Amino acid sequence: MWYQFKKTVVFVIYLVLLNGCVATGKKPPPALVLQGHALVNRIWDVKAGHFIEREQLNKHIVASDYLLLGETHDNIRHHQLQASVIDTLRQYRRDASVSFEMITDQQAELLKRHAVTSSSTLIALLQQAKSNWDYDTQYRVVFDSVLAAGYAIRPANLSRGKLRQMMKRGEEELPQEIKRVLTQVPLSKQQRAVLQRDIVKSHCDMIPLEATGPMALAQRIRDAVMSRSLLQSQHETKVLIAGAGHARTDRGVPLYLRRLDRDASIVSIVFREVDAEAVSMAPYLQRRDGQTLAFDYIWFTPAVETDDPCLGFKMKKG
Repeated sequence: MWYQFKKTVVFVIYLVLLNGCVATGKKPPPALVLQGHALVNRIWDVKAGHFIEREQLNKHIVASDYLLLGETHDNIRHHQLQASVIDTLRQYRRDASVSFEMITDQQAELLKRHAVTSSSTLIALLQQAKSNWDYDTQYRVVFDSVLAAGYAIRPANLSRGKLRQMMKRGEEELPQEIKRVLTQVPLSKQQRAVLQRDIVKSHCDMIPLEATGPMALAQRIRDAVMSRSLLQSQHETKVLIAGAGHARTDRGVPLYLRRLDRDASIVSIVFREVDAEAVSMAPYLQRRDGQTLAFDYIWFTPAVETDDPCLGFKMKKG
């Protein structure tokens, strides 16, 4: 009984957070700090173990079948750099589609019924469905580049209503197309354990480890949906715009792509906010949790000026 109670509490907290971030109106992006940090604008090649120039990265970008761009959602610099990557694909005349975590299957139905000729039109259509994304402030710059290139826009997420129902019913009662993907790409016990520990950490250690099952399932469902969005595209380069966790090569979307399209070229780039006290690569390489840098490239950026996120979480929970 106690386990089920804790599981229910965690699910309720998750829904509060899911519904508590709805953007209301146009607002300026959060200020960027640490813009003079030594690592800002530098790109780390994880496999090679050294920094590379943008021109070198461009070669991998244009040669990729799948290109994953992992972001911090409220950092405008990340979206500006994503737009520049889209511009690079356009410059090299790559045929591409762009799948967005920020666009659901429900919103995609709206887009099908209208001609999208500008970012303003696109944003207006997306805002017809209740959403927690600040399209106008954060994503307009990406939409501008995608539309200028003439690239297909694809949904890579589910509506909140659908996700809620799947979380309530559990893995055994998932829709067949999603259940099939999760069956084909199972996580090991170790991968599941690390994912659940990361969930506890991201929620300021305020939820019990054994009650994180619904959140872990939600993450896996989203990874499966994003993977399907990419795999169903017929374009040369399939781009994903998503949160950094989904771009992880060890348990995120790249893992699914490697299993389901074994011969493909997959490139995962994460835009990483710098830490004030870490001015060399050593602190970023020496992870306290023992995990590796689970991306192909790390592109360092200024950080967003924010209050203590754990304080906000405590207020929502209270």
